[in-house]
Amino acid sequence: MAATLPPEILLLILDALAETSDRFGLLKVCRNWNTALVSKVYSSVKVTFFPEVYIVPFAQAIHKNTRLRSTVRELILPNFYADSYGASHYNASLFRGFLESFTDSAEELKRWEELLDVRETTAWLAVVLLLLKISNTSTYTGANSAPSLQSGRADGIHEYPVCDFAPFFKLPAMRALHLSGVHEAHVERFEKYRDFWIPLSLEPGCSPVREIIVNNSNCKHGMAEFIASCANLERFEYQHRNQALYERTYLSYRCHPFHTALLTQKQSLQVLRLNDIGIAKWVLFEEADNPEARRHAWFGSLAEFTALRELRMPVRNLLQSTEGQEPNQSLVEILPPSIEYLCLAKTDMIEYTMLESQLRRLLDVRGQQFPNLQKIVLQLFQMEVFPGEEEVRLKQKNWGVPPRAKEAFADIMSICKQEGVEFSFVNDEDYQILVDGKVMYDTTDCYTTAQKIRWAMRI
Repeated sequence: MAATLPPEILLLILDALAETSDRFGLLKVCRNWNTALVSKVYSSVKVTFFPEVYIVPFAQAIHKNTRLRSTVRELILPNFYADSYGASHYNASLFRGFLESFTDSAEELKRWEELLDVRETTAWLAVVLLLLKISNTSTYTGANSAPSLQSGRADGIHEYPVCDFAPFFKLPAMRALHLSGVHEAHVERFEKYRDFWIPLSLEPGCSPVREIIVNNSNCKHGMAEFIASCANLERFEYQHRNQALYERTYLSYRCHPFHTALLTQKQSLQVLRLNDIGIAKWVLFEEADNPEARRHAWFGSLAEFTALRELRMPVRNLLQSTEGQEPNQSLVEILPPSIEYLCLAKTDMIEYTMLESQLRRLLDVRGQQFPNLQKIVLQLFQMEVFPGEEEVRLKQKNWGVPPRAKEAFADIMSICKQEGVEFSFVNDEDYQILVDGKVMYDTTDCYTTAQKIRWAMRI
């Protein structure tokens, strides 16, 4: 009876299964199920490096069946660590010809086979990327026969060098790359994973990637080589954490290097989110005698970004304002005419007066300079306990927008209403909580966004 179920029912069953291992199991029920579901199953593949779904069977499957390679549209890589997990028991003869196609000597071939045999995850990832690209060359340059891979995600990575993800930028059909927990710090202990390294350079404009999202990471150089390699980058998001390497290296957020890199995409970039929900707190013990971080605190002008529609950025980085003082350049001068959505993140109380003046001038010239502006959001850095409350109750979250914020921007809200511009206050759970104007709880943290409050609310 199972073999006679209509395809619509089979697809509903498939959609109800979240794990790739369970989805693969449906392909083994019968030939009819395999035929009906194989394209959908392989369209989005989560490859883990634990017993649930090993990367080895996936690599063997796409190597044996070339038809499967073109069906992979999304490759998700959670828990990606460059460690070995014991013998992989893979079919060495199956991959020997493939390995010979890009190795230059018998010694190099032997080393690759040894790494694959101990299930070295980074080596297997390299094999998967080469297979999905369907390339017969020894480099990661574009192939004439391009697969349909649309999105690569490596979620939950723990302090992994961002340079190791350069191969993704060479996949000819790659469009979106999502990373988490990466850094741009050189660490000698990672050199033990470079024995099988394939030399790779990223030339400007060589990559088809259009979307880069990087969360919970520490990239002090602004990912310059990767951004510049994109031919037409449309969306870029970066959320910072001060910890680059566990208990070893801490670096505060430096936004100006991102400006230099993103200028190469000023004609195509449409959405920019820079640390609007990341860590804003400075690493004082690292920055005390380091003026570089303060010099790089200002992002730079966005006037040249002619395609930019959405912008989310902390006020201090966008306006280079210190302690709420008037900046050298105004919003009117640094924003592009194309802007539609403006989120001023981590707005501090001491910035209210300055920012109210900036927004008033922006709205005064909206009709002439910013006709597309539709929404303004203030993401507040302070929340205040509701009137009548005397203490911070974490589980109840008994706090909200401070009354002084509503008072300070009352005229702006009125002008926005008249102009047909939506105006609102929001928060990102990375803020200070006030009681009667005094800071009673600080959720900012050097390691993860609002780690303290999230931990407390789970109790």
